[in-house]
Amino acid sequence: LVLMALKLNAQTSGKPSPAGKTPPPPNKLHERVYLKSKGVGDLASATMSLYYWMEAQPSRKDLMDSLCFIYLARGMFGQSAAVAKEVLKDQKENLPVKEAHAQSYEGLGTYTEAIVVYQQLFSSVKRPLFLYKVAALQYLSKNFSASEQNLDALDALQEVEKETIILNYQGERVNSQAVPVLAATKNIRGILLMEAGREQEAEAMFNSALEIFPGFIMAERNLQALKK
Repeated sequence: LVLMALKLNAQTSGKPSPAGKTPPPPNKLHERVYLKSKGVGDLASATMSLYYWMEAQPSRKDLMDSLCFIYLARGMFGQSAAVAKEVLKDQKENLPVKEAHAQSYEGLGTYTEAIVVYQQLFSSVKRPLFLYKVAALQYLSKNFSASEQNLDALDALQEVEKETIILNYQGERVNSQAVPVLAATKNIRGILLMEAGREQEAEAMFNSALEIFPGFIMAERNLQALKK
């Protein structure tokens, strides 16, 4: 019986799987699982498959970028910030990861850190969106004078008319809205004027935002609040 078992093992050794196909190498298997799970929105499985894939193919440093973006998409801002920080140790000019790093800090509510990274991004590429983020976060941090200075700098940029930003809303049927940065800038100026008690100027600024982008939900809400 023992001899027969040994012979059977010898006969089956090295043969392909019953389906007639050789199993893929581990890295390819994890890649397939990652792509399939991500494709159907199963980000938890996609995250786990990335860890297995990185273990099977440690030379693929770019997989850490994907891990950062997956955590960010899941709203796991602490994890995405930690992974981004690790990536940026060796790749200081990895701009997509640096942006994810700033977004992670913003999601965590650590605005001081987010402002620093957005300022670095703006210094690198002069993109109006990043300067808008700096001004908006400075407003949220109650640093109104710095926010106004950056809004002035933003208005001076020709490229500002081409940029849009996704603004999120809570408690609304519309959860998010793509808004021109120029209109969003006017809206923040209106809020700053409200804070200063300059209500007529604030109203004019909100109306200016609505002229640029009719249906701008945040500006409409601020106008309603001003008239109450």
